[in-house]
Amino acid sequence: MRFFVMNRKIFRLGWVLITEGIITRQQLEQALDAQQISPSKTIGEILNYLFGIPEYEIETVFIREVLAQTIVDWFYSEIAHKMKNQDKDINALIPEIKVLIRSYERVSSFTSNFSLKKDMYQPTGSSNCLKKIICDIDHITITTYSNKEIIFKDLEIEYNVQSKKITLDNTSILSEAKLKLTQIIHGKKD
Repeated sequence: MRFFVMNRKIFRLGWVLITEGIITRQQLEQALDAQQISPSKTIGEILNYLFGIPEYEIETVFIREVLAQTIVDWFYSEIAHKMKNQDKDINALIPEIKVLIRSYERVSSFTSNFSLKKDMYQPTGSSNCLKKIICDIDHITITTYSNKEIIFKDLEIEYNVQSKKITLDNTSILSEAKLKLTQIIHGKKD
């Protein structure tokens, strides 16, 4: 399994929030400055706290522009890797992949730090670290060059933030996608 990086898309999140009129450029700059001080806070939490921007508006953009797109890009790269011996241009074979995320959960760990001072352990800090994002996927739809759709339903995908690795709960989906695409290439019916 190859690694896939989400960070480039997170950078885009702020600009999409600006373009959609949810925040201003100045608000984004202030939120990014605040995030330097509180790196355990998400940009959504900071924008909500500083400016009262509803988190659901930010989360909606995050799901659409960052999380769903990251999953689409990862799924596309995995299929391209599986199909590399098919002697077909994967871009022409699969013009579109869509994902519908039913729900997602951020899994964090909270760490408290203590140091020995004057025969007592004193708190020296704490942090909240995002570990992974678990997505409940309603469906992933692959649209082929011949406008045939291959649909996979009820999937779970886990994005490990530290390793930048995405794992699929049912890895046979990728092999099934390859089989169905190969059948389409060779004109066979399901």
